[in-house]
Amino acid sequence: MQDLDSLHAFVLRNPGASGEARYDHLQEEAMSNILLQRPDIVAQEKYLDLMTQLRAQIMQLYKQVKKDNPHFWPGMLNPNLFAYDVPTGYIPGSREEAVLVFRHSWYSWSETQPAIQYIRGIISNDM
Repeated sequence: MQDLDSLHAFVLRNPGASGEARYDHLQEEAMSNILLQRPDIVAQEKYLDLMTQLRAQIMQLYKQVKKDNPHFWPGMLNPNLFAYDVPTGYIPGSREEAVLVFRHSWYSWSETQPAIQYIRGIISNDM
């Protein structure tokens, strides 16, 4: 999402930017190589529809996780909630499950601070 936002802003600042200029921008600014591998997306003139679709998918994921385990997202707001717990068993939807899932996925989240900031914004607005 962050890379697409960045590309969108670049194209707005540079109307008519060539594909090469867009790729140069992505190589310099992108957090991942996903868009570099998607010429069909980079070549688009407008990104708002795609950005809207991605935001909708993120909200769908957020709501499903919240429904399946309401204990998970609070840990994303405050990782210390789960920092010292080491459950050995769990039942679906329990705090123990949230702790285990969080501990197994936190390093992936922590590599993408914009993703953490984005989801924290959603969580905070939902409280």
